[in-house]
Amino acid sequence: MRDKTARGVGWSFIDNIANSGITFLVGLVLARLLTPEEYGVMAMIAIFIAVSDSIIDSGFSNALIRKVDIERIDYNTVFYFNLIVSISLYILLFFASPAISAFFREPVLVDVMRVIGFVLIVNALAIIPRTIFIRNINFKTQTKVSLIASISSGVVGIGMALSGMGVWSLVGQQLSRQLLNTFFLWGYCKWKPVFEFSVKSFKEMFGFGSKLLVSGLLDTIYKDIYYLVIGRFFTSFVLGQYTRAKQFNTIFSSNLTTVVQRVSYPVLSHKINDVGDVCMYAWISSDGKVVNYNSYRREVATCCWLFADYLLFGHALSASCHQSEYPESQRPFGFILEIGNNKKDSCHRSYCIGGIFGDRMYVVG
Repeated sequence: MRDKTARGVGWSFIDNIANSGITFLVGLVLARLLTPEEYGVMAMIAIFIAVSDSIIDSGFSNALIRKVDIERIDYNTVFYFNLIVSISLYILLFFASPAISAFFREPVLVDVMRVIGFVLIVNALAIIPRTIFIRNINFKTQTKVSLIASISSGVVGIGMALSGMGVWSLVGQQLSRQLLNTFFLWGYCKWKPVFEFSVKSFKEMFGFGSKLLVSGLLDTIYKDIYYLVIGRFFTSFVLGQYTRAKQFNTIFSSNLTTVVQRVSYPVLSHKINDVGDVCMYAWISSDGKVVNYNSYRREVATCCWLFADYLLFGHALSASCHQSEYPESQRPFGFILEIGNNKKDSCHRSYCIGGIFGDRMYVVG
């Protein structure tokens, strides 16, 4: 298990850092080809997509990872639930798009919402294959899939932007990335759905997942409510500036915590019956040496060590990149980013520790 965990962390690190780098570079190119207004339009629908994704998952993926004795019917139950809910929410957003467009006073939102809404169904199809890979601590395959999807979708987005397609280049980039990601996950995964559904299994997992659903909805609304407020009371230009600044401000830090967290959760879930290995304590001998340095303490130490390096890198990078790489029309974005960098260090340290404490609570239940 230790070697498997080490490989998982290694591949998770490559996955997150490589994808962050690709996203950063693609973002630099698109920022020169697109206007802040076009980013603002995409940001206006972000909260609706994020909330819908939380409802679709409903904590079931974490419940599957955490479950000790899992059966085929458990996967099928969650799969059909995800699929039905995603289709229902897409239909809801399809008919609600005129009202959302009127709320933000952006006519283009009607068509954009109806097209980008397909992401909900595509993401729902990917939940079970991804959960199986995470449960098996197989991050090598996920890394291959995500790199192919990120590079290909970046090419699609840049190509569409060069063709003058504006906001549709962002729609095309996001849709192509999720489509490719789902397609290859299904290609590598040996699991195939069978038409069966268990009410007993559903109730058992929903008892755990419902708590994560409420927590996830609160977290999503807290993080994305700014898009709603800025988009309603300001212009899409202002929202676009804010969106780009926020994305670049957290592009590495949010993923860095995930490097350890996404591996630690399935690992600790495998040890759910060993309470001592998922609790925050260690035995100290009379000469002051740590006798039992358990899995959870190792996770905290590793995450803090990674974050220390990130903070040094972030300070060196933040002061120079944003002002030199963006056209004059997007310079306000640099000011917002600089404010964020001045305040983010303590916040990101808290995010790091808070994230891994959350992992332990999920496992213990």
